[in-house]
Amino acid sequence: PRTPTRTTATRTAIARAIGQRYIVGWMLGNLGNASTSLGQYSQAREEYGQALEAVREVGDRQGEGFVLGNLGFLFYQVGDSRAAELCCRQALQLAQEAGDRLNQGYALTNLGRAMAAMGRYEEARDAKEFPVLVPQGLSDDWRSVSADYQPHSGGATLRIGWRSPDD
Repeated sequence: PRTPTRTTATRTAIARAIGQRYIVGWMLGNLGNASTSLGQYSQAREEYGQALEAVREVGDRQGEGFVLGNLGFLFYQVGDSRAAELCCRQALQLAQEAGDRLNQGYALTNLGRAMAAMGRYEEARDAKEFPVLVPQGLSDDWRSVSADYQPHSGGATLRIGWRSPDD
């Protein structure tokens, strides 16, 4: 049967065959996300590694940041908080260089998770001070929201972002 993962794998193979490394990187990143969601962590790590190689080869800094952020979340999921921290710090740096406020928020969220998992709660709380801005070009109905840090048994939750009028 045809599944989204199988379709993405087919598209990745086609992109490889025609030499489209940029597309290969993004497709492998999507496969990594699917594998992570399915709990296939070693497969996801391999796919993210290949994706990272492809986006770096073509100089796609935004793609590199996305892959590093997803890889950081994967490491968090499997309990390797130190590796998660390293990936998230790199993703944050790339988002900052690009002036990408939304992905800075995502990187800080994942970094906060890693810090909290290592018991470094003060550093996790530091991300709470991140000023979240509404991206340009949205209607006045969109609202920015501040970060919300909630410690709980087993770690903490750090949410950063903005809400649409439908939220």
